[in-house]
Amino acid sequence: MSKEYLKLENIEGGFKVFYENGVYIGDILVKEDGFYDYWPELNGGYWDEMMLRIVADKLHELNAPYQKELDEYFAKEQNV
Repeated sequence: MSKEYLKLENIEGGFKVFYENGVYIGDILVKEDGFYDYWPELNGGYWDEMMLRIVADKLHELNAPYQKELDEYFAKEQNV
């Protein structure tokens, strides 16, 4: 998607996530394993398919460099 629906605010250990209208929707936090996960703000609302996909795409973008590093490391280990 070309439009940026999420706005991220840096915090220690990750990001606060806001929808384009400024509503806080949760946090993206790095776990002990080095990957980011989404922790939604549970306010009794709902999440439609598009919004879930947008959050998932952002997680994929944030996790891609670390996943690549792990893939390269284990590829080298298999060739040893």
